[in-house]
Amino acid sequence: MGNSREAIDSYHSRGLLKRSPDHLSAARELIESWVTAGGVQVPKDHSILVQTRKEAQVLNLAAQSERKRAGELDSKQTLRLGETTFHVRDRVMFHKRLASLHIENGHQGEILRICPLRQTVHVRLDQPKPGTPAVVGIPLKLFQSAQTTLGYAATTHKFQGATTEFAYVLMGGSAIDRNMAYTQMTRARQRTQLFVSDAAAGDHFENLIRSTAKERPKKLAHDLDQRIG
Repeated sequence: MGNSREAIDSYHSRGLLKRSPDHLSAARELIESWVTAGGVQVPKDHSILVQTRKEAQVLNLAAQSERKRAGELDSKQTLRLGETTFHVRDRVMFHKRLASLHIENGHQGEILRICPLRQTVHVRLDQPKPGTPAVVGIPLKLFQSAQTTLGYAATTHKFQGATTEFAYVLMGGSAIDRNMAYTQMTRARQRTQLFVSDAAAGDHFENLIRSTAKERPKKLAHDLDQRIG
């Protein structure tokens, strides 16, 4: 627990750990910080990490709303899939592999064009595979079958192995442990900010320190990976 305590104390002393009265307030504080730091203009460099898909959905919509309000999205070109409306210049994340297009589970990109007549969405990938084009035209059926979501926020599991310039982490919840906390705190090259509710933080951050220090049994972690992946 010593390392966890040192890490939490370090984030707090540098003003990078913000606590709020409740989980919803912590999420709002996160979005406000994301906006202030430049997430609206350069979302590729400002990644939001959460624990659950529901949290990702809520914060994705909040981030999209801020970019739309700032005029960063093209509302004339949109695509409605389920409960989500995608705009040109939206960030997206793929949750299923599209082998024919060299797109892997977890790949991210930016929508460049939506072609209703051709039923195609053109996306610029952040990290295309070597020797493959950065811009790909994705048939609408494949775009949908890849379980594509907005890509401003995603679960920590999805960000494993990825890096970003700035990270904003919504902490708390029963799933957090030492490995997840390590992933959350090491995704950013420049700065990581942590956001937590009073209940999840506890007095003197004792609850947060305990949760980020605990070990998760390997079998349970494997089962969780299988369910999330």
